[in-house]
Amino acid sequence: MTQFKQLLKKAHDKGLSPAASAHLDATRSIAALAVLLMHARHLFLSDWAQVQRKNIGLRLVYAASNFGHQAVIVFFVLSGFLIGPSVLRAIHTQRWSASRYFMRRFFRLEVVLFPALLLCAAWDLGGIHLFGLGGIYGGHETFYPVGYNIAARLSWPVFAGNAAFLQTIRLPTLGSDSPLWSLSNEFWYYMLFPSIAILASSFHRKRGRILYGILACFIAWFIGTSLLLYFPIWVIGTLVFYLPKWNRSGVLRVAMLAISAAVFGGTAILARLYWTNGLVADYSMSIAFAIFLYFLVNNTPTVSDMYSNIAHEMASSSYTLYVVHTPFLVFIAVWIGGRWTPTLLHVAYAILLVCAAWIYAHLIHMLFEAHTDQIRTWTERKLGMSAR
Repeated sequence: MTQFKQLLKKAHDKGLSPAASAHLDATRSIAALAVLLMHARHLFLSDWAQVQRKNIGLRLVYAASNFGHQAVIVFFVLSGFLIGPSVLRAIHTQRWSASRYFMRRFFRLEVVLFPALLLCAAWDLGGIHLFGLGGIYGGHETFYPVGYNIAARLSWPVFAGNAAFLQTIRLPTLGSDSPLWSLSNEFWYYMLFPSIAILASSFHRKRGRILYGILACFIAWFIGTSLLLYFPIWVIGTLVFYLPKWNRSGVLRVAMLAISAAVFGGTAILARLYWTNGLVADYSMSIAFAIFLYFLVNNTPTVSDMYSNIAHEMASSSYTLYVVHTPFLVFIAVWIGGRWTPTLLHVAYAILLVCAAWIYAHLIHMLFEAHTDQIRTWTERKLGMSAR
């Protein structure tokens, strides 16, 4: 228990430098782009095995767009790194409020998720109306990221279940928006982590700790083994926050950052191409990224204002991009009428569509995600929570 108190104190005392925050924003942006690139390549370009004229350029294009799942693991670690310490800090300072925490976490996800579900239904139903069920929408063409019957997943119960973060637990993801699978992980990890932390702390009365322990057991039972097995990956991000600061500078600091980046990149390649056990691959990825993250955020030199501004601007819409891009791209893929043979011109077309998806997501971000705090504050005020 003494060690846990010390851990909480570190959470209260430690903070991130502006340079470290900029690097985190850049990492989030790159991870979101990796997911977008992988989905766009699969939807618009033929599979590698079907490519007749292979060359080094195409190899690089296909290799660079092959790490979407690994990017989601990066998101899990980053989420634990950013959210876990704030929970422990609130517990240590005895300012923990379950209702306020729930509202913040719920609105952070839901303000974007609900419009994304409406947009998904609109794109998919519009596509079915225009193009019918003979291709992707009816499950007759099955390839990543929509290797299933999209029309069968368009119903009000599935919509409501996704809005309540029950996808992959009790229901499938809505329509063509397959990336929504990770949001149920995020939401329930948000709920599970503070329950366990309060159970292990001495800042709450015994009765309260017992109740949070019961809640933790219920959540673990409810979400099931498949989600629970990935919870430690989320926690790994939190643990990185408490490692002793790297106080070296100069050549050694740069060398360790380069080495950790190489280890992370090599692990990602091995996880994607060679390791058949998905859980082992994902845990290896999370540990390798955690090591890289540690050297990235500790004792980072100052960064330019341009770098910080670009990284922040790109990261600000990364969550919206993640949840809205797939139905948009699926609609365009069906409209085009088939995947292209990857010539230089077709690769250029695919890149333009990637840019279009990013612009589309940024517009949605400006309408909804950018106003998350205002929407949450207004709701809290209407519920009488602001006074408390």
